Amino acid sequence: MNIQPRENNAEGEDCFTLCVSCILNYKEFSPFLAVWKQCGLLCSEDPERGTPKLAPTYMTVEQELRHIHQIDLQIRRKDDLSDVVKQIITHLHQNEPVIVWVDVFYLQYNSLYHVMHSAHCIVLSEYTDGKFGFIDDFYHLKGSMDEQDLIQALDLGRTPLIREGRQFRYATLDISEASRKVQERDFYAMLHHNQTILGGGPKNFAVRVAGRSWSIRLWELQRLSDMCNLHAAIWNM
Repeated sequence: MNIQPRENNAEGEDCFTLCVSCILNYKEFSPFLAVWKQCGLLCSEDPERGTPKLAPTYMTVEQELRHIHQIDLQIRRKDDLSDVVKQIITHLHQNEPVIVWVDVFYLQYNSLYHVMHSAHCIVLSEYTDGKFGFIDDFYHLKGSMDEQDLIQALDLGRTPLIREGRQFRYATLDISEASRKVQERDFYAMLHHNQTILGGGPKNFAVRVAGRSWSIRLWELQRLSDMCNLHAAIWNM
């Protein structure tokens, strides 16, 4: 498969969305338009940071991609490593790129190699003679790694993503039913849907922290760039 790192990545993309965009680019799905569809927020205490943390909790990423574009993202979570490797190779032999979650501790090109355990996403593009071709768009890198190196990196058991047990993750994208002609009304419908979910109209929405309710003004939240200013926009209901 002739998959190449993209020259221009969108601002704010993380390693996973970079992988999704990389595959969509390879499949020549250029009209990959999107709006921010996450609208539920969970505010929780974070002892390590010392400040509350806001996180979107409404839709899974699979639901996000299917909601407007009908892109079928299938994330598979398994504990059988041999089956995972077998399925990955099968997909690659069918010219289907695969997103895999790996531990950077075992990636020789990564700055955290043998330094820190942390989950990361890359795209596997081919399998030949015991080697996997890969794209890491986060580093604009195309390379290859031995099968044993990948097998070691696939184990997320020591990463914060999975704190207990052994678990392996990989994903594929199916665009056979994807919508390439997204209409303006589709975006308005999504925004209206968000407003309905938020509750209380477009001005405010509520979150809960340790059993207490808080209200946040959306226009204030949009203006704030850090958690310090965020505190000024939250008040006890």
